[in-house]
Amino acid sequence: MTTEDIAKLEPKPSDWFSPVVEYRGDGVARFSNPKGQVKGPLLARFDESSIAIEMEGETAEAEGIGADPFQLLPLDRTNPCQSLEVVTQEGVLTATGPIQPGFTIGKGLQLRFHADVSYFVTANPNKSKYWVLPLTNLLSDFMPSHAALDQHPLRIYPTPDIPEHLKDDALATAIALQKNRLIVFEFADSLGFIEPLPDYKAREEDLLERRKHCAITAVMVGEVNDQPTEHFEDVQKWFPFNFLDLLGLATGAEVGAPWIEFRDEQGDLVRRMHVHLSTPVYAKGHRAIREVAHRGTGRLLTNASSCQYWSTSCLRVALRQVVRGGRYEHIILEDRFSYLCRAVETLCNYHGISTYNLLQSLEPSVRNQVQAELKNTATRIDAIARAQATAGNHRQARILDRIGERTVSTPTGQDRSFALQIRDLLKLYSLPDADIIDSHYQNHPRADGRKTWGSVLSYYRGAVTHEGYYDTTGGSHDVEDVWRITRHLHDVLIRILLKMANYDGTYSPTISTWVIQKPVDWVTPATQPSELGYN
Repeated sequence: MTTEDIAKLEPKPSDWFSPVVEYRGDGVARFSNPKGQVKGPLLARFDESSIAIEMEGETAEAEGIGADPFQLLPLDRTNPCQSLEVVTQEGVLTATGPIQPGFTIGKGLQLRFHADVSYFVTANPNKSKYWVLPLTNLLSDFMPSHAALDQHPLRIYPTPDIPEHLKDDALATAIALQKNRLIVFEFADSLGFIEPLPDYKAREEDLLERRKHCAITAVMVGEVNDQPTEHFEDVQKWFPFNFLDLLGLATGAEVGAPWIEFRDEQGDLVRRMHVHLSTPVYAKGHRAIREVAHRGTGRLLTNASSCQYWSTSCLRVALRQVVRGGRYEHIILEDRFSYLCRAVETLCNYHGISTYNLLQSLEPSVRNQVQAELKNTATRIDAIARAQATAGNHRQARILDRIGERTVSTPTGQDRSFALQIRDLLKLYSLPDADIIDSHYQNHPRADGRKTWGSVLSYYRGAVTHEGYYDTTGGSHDVEDVWRITRHLHDVLIRILLKMANYDGTYSPTISTWVIQKPVDWVTPATQPSELGYN
């Protein structure tokens, strides 16, 4: 193999994607009350974490007030901009209101705008075939890809063709495939992929070393499949936005996206939607799926997109809460536990197990015994109340009457016990963790006398909710116990979410110090408490 052969086989990065987008041209901002417009050169700049839209107001037109732009831009901001447009050489950027304007006075009028949604439409008449989502804060391993994607028009590193005389040369193949690293998934019966940017390593280091709090690291590409792409309201109905939160679960950090692109069959831009789906600050957390060990991120996306929970808010919200509850950075232990408790409550509310009728939860024979005991107790309290009334202590009698009523109703009525919620949630997903730890506490009694895993969770939840902190310095709370319970609960919730997503691969449990491979159903009734982090 010659030097020339090697040069031809070296993958070369394409330049179709830029992490910074700028639109420069003639702009016009339109106002409605009073009605008028301001025109001038406009520059709109978008990157992973910011939007800057600035215009030099050279001319102004207003109905009934002359050409005074300050009539259109009152200091009390009572006349927001209704539409904004800039015509560039490549196309037209449009934003509709209300758009909040600001301005400064220098050599001329300088306007600044903030728009939540804007659209850039090119002159390309072709039909959109692919969607592109730039991904912020995605740090992952990327493994050898699917051969069908080697020559995809939107590959960052297209795979070079191997000449016929080198087809059987292993070194030639290795050189050609050295950048062929993707996360591959299926969505709507089509292959899609995630590929890191050419300077991924530098961007990864910027995030890990905290030189940047948010950075585009990769692009996600899928097929449109004849779905509407003109308006964000239509795109919301079919676009896989849940992929962002699923990627967060896999990688341990919230993943965002600053805009969406739609491109034609050749990969040329048709339109771009500037909608900040989220702009999370990068914070390292527990990586449930590592490609180098599990090869499961693509499988997670593929399976989740067809699961029964796909279109529910429950899945999206619970995913985000669990990712935040698994952070190692920029968070305190109380907040971690609070996020996990919110995830439990989100799931319980969705499944209708947030409240209980305690009496109806008992077996009929036991229920009858309890009712009889409560009735006897109420009868004895009623006798005390009558005696107080006879003695003229009517206020005491009224209080005792109320206590007697509640003796029958309150103990057996509706209850929102967190301990019961988590017990039934685990039962719903066939997770035996609570039974394992309850048995462990029977054999190794806790110093605080709590006998069940659910009661311990409820106790720590109460401390966070009502007191706002764990008293570890005063000795009321054992930080090692809190940390053990938090890690275990986080792992339980990961397993539940993976089950909801129909994930059938392996993952790395939170309670493991090392990256290991475990199936989602690895915890069985025979699992030892020590395997769940309990001594």
